Amino acid sequence: MAEVREALVETRRFVINAAVNHDGAVLAASTHPFAAWHNQVVTAGRRYEQFAMTYQQAVRELLVGGMHIHAGFGDADSRVRVMTALRQHLPLLHALSASSPFSSGRETGFKSNRITLFSSLPRTGLPGPLCTWDEFDRLVAENCWHAQRYGVLAFLGNPGGEGRTDIDELAHALVDELTEDARALGCEAELRHTLDVIRFGTGADRQIDHFRLRQLEGDSEPDRPAHPFAPERRGEYTSHPLQDLAAT
Repeated sequence: MAEVREALVETRRFVINAAVNHDGAVLAASTHPFAAWHNQVVTAGRRYEQFAMTYQQAVRELLVGGMHIHAGFGDADSRVRVMTALRQHLPLLHALSASSPFSSGRETGFKSNRITLFSSLPRTGLPGPLCTWDEFDRLVAENCWHAQRYGVLAFLGNPGGEGRTDIDELAHALVDELTEDARALGCEAELRHTLDVIRFGTGADRQIDHFRLRQLEGDSEPDRPAHPFAPERRGEYTSHPLQDLAAT
């Protein structure tokens, strides 16, 4: 785990420095905050052209970014069981990683609008269960929506009881459960960092804070395309307003 973290930090630092050298900045966001999808061109290449031909409008509006890591372990049956067991934790993981509150220059009202854009594509969203537990599955699906909408401010349905539970309480319980294993793997600090994400906010929260700060300082909706995130605003700052976000 320490090697993974070191590699990610090194890669991010390289990209950030490269952007600065070209008078740019990097924003760790899951959707482009102000780009208009109808102005984009499909990436040249047969694979992308076939994808656009198959999925049409659904993929044209897909101005998203993200990173995923393939984890291979055990045999096929073990991987299926692990995937099924992880379903109950997806709302918490979703809330912690929310970073797409904007689309086409507007605040969407969702901390994670990326999944809204993906919902029109096949094989996306909550994976189907490989066991029978209908009521539990409905609860997980509902929790995923609350995590998508409210991020770390969500209150999630309690799989073990009635009512809703503060996401901070759920995270603390899960961290306590995993601490011994994390310590053995040398990643206890990374595990406990999830509690800092809840305390200080996600990437989505930082984007919204920046956006609203710029509005308080004089930006308004009719100012587009002079949007708080727009490249043409860079000259107004001694340092780019998104550099702090990119560095975190």
